[in-house]
Amino acid sequence: MRLLVDTHVLLWAVGATRSLESATRRLLEDGRNQVFFSSISIFEIAAKRAAGRRSAPSLGAGVVLDLALRLDMQELQVSSAHALAVEAIALMHPDPFDRMLLAQAQVEDMRLVTHDETLASYDSRTILF
Repeated sequence: MRLLVDTHVLLWAVGATRSLESATRRLLEDGRNQVFFSSISIFEIAAKRAAGRRSAPSLGAGVVLDLALRLDMQELQVSSAHALAVEAIALMHPDPFDRMLLAQAQVEDMRLVTHDETLASYDSRTILF
């Protein structure tokens, strides 16, 4: 299975905040699955930290990137096809970063792994934990 982790799951997977539930961790560590993170997540982390947002992760974007690559996650770059797909996603979800992640998952035929119920409601292929 091809999995795309959202930003929160990426942070939890690299240990930046709370730990992942054991079932989710097993899913990400299962060698039969390809696990991806998006460059948009790295951008989101960097933007929140640069803005001094209270919700900004404790780890910098470069550290998260390095840790994700060490965990053998693959980076998914944002493409024009991804950007165009955002247009078809309803504005039910206010976070543009999450809408891009969903668009990427749909375009690339991946399952999005998230803890966000609203985001999961967009696509039945999303894995909600």
